[in-house]
Amino acid sequence: MDDPRAYAALLEALSEAAPERVDTVRGETVWGAGRPLSSALMFTPPDVLARVDRAVRDATGAV
Repeated sequence: MDDPRAYAALLEALSEAAPERVDTVRGETVWGAGRPLSSALMFTPPDVLARVDRAVRDATGAV
C-alpha cells in the first residue's frame, strides 16, 4: 500500500464499515508488491470489500 491516499481511504472505509478490523489491518498487515488488497482483507464480508474498493478508487482516481 504505497499510496497514502489509498491507505487513508482504506482505513476510513474500514472505520465506518468494520471498525473492529482497523487495528488489525494497521498493525498486522504485511504489504507486498503486487499483493492485492483483497488478500490483506481475507474473511472480510463482500459488502465491506466493495465499500473499501470504492473508497480507494475514489481517493486515487482509479476507474
